[in-house]
Formats: sequence, C-alpha cells, structure tokens
Amino acid sequence: MSKAEFNKELSKYKKDKDFKHHYMLANNGVTEDEDAKYNPFYYKNNTLVIYAIMYNNDPHHALYYNPYGKLFYVDITSDEYPNFPYYSMQYDRKGNLKSAIYFVSHDIQYMFNAKKEFIGIWYKDKMYNTENKQISTREGW
Repeated sequence: MSKAEFNKELSKYKKDKDFKHHYMLANNGVTEDEDAKYNPFYYKNNTLVIYAIMYNNDPHHALYYNPYGKLFYVDITSDEYPNFPYYSMQYDRKGNLKSAIYFVSHDIQYMFNAKKEFIGIWYKDKMYNTENKQISTREGW
C-alpha cells in the first residue's frame, strides 16, 4: 500500500474523536461493546500507554492510539480474515510499513519486518526467533 493510499483510506482514523470514552473503556477492562472490540496495552501492568480498537463495521483495521487519541499505528488484515490463513500488515501513523504477520492458525503466526526478513514465530503466547530462543511473550492471544 502506498502512502497516498494509506492516507486516503485511513485519514478519518488519524484522531480518535471519542478518545476519552475509548480510553476509559479499555482502561476499565471492557473488551467489547456494540460498536467495537478493545485491547489495552499497559506499561508495567498499571499505566495504559496504547489502546486498540477494531470497529465491528470495519474488521480489517485494528487501530492503535495513544492515551490522547492520536493514531500510533494500524494493522490492516487481508480479506480472508477471520478465516485462516490470513495476513496482517502493520503501518505507523505516517503509512510506513513496520511489520507483517502471517496467521496460519489461532496458535501459530509468522512475523516479518518491513524488509521481509523473518523475525520469529508466535506459538500461543511465546515468540521464538531463528535460533529457537524465546524473545517475547503476550497475553490474550
């Protein structure tokens, strides 16, 4: 996706106009309502630093915002989502490709950087690199 296409497609999401409400929902553990799904990301388990929103009417975009409602980055999933396999491309707020993930199943995903170099494989809640060393963990996979 070119930067021009990115800006055209996502210009309406650059600022979360209802960020105070969405921040409050995410920070209080609300994971879903009638409009969207929410996912909080915390620093040291107690300070919400990023919240993600996936609107029910637009399931191919996961939008990640800072606490002030400024778009931090976005995941754009392929049309196959939610059926496996599918892929997701992650862009920063300026439209620069940052990473890609190929989802084989709920438990297995392959991650690549912007240069198409293999970073690692997620197996359930753990990511392993090319030397089979665990390099990251996650919750709620």
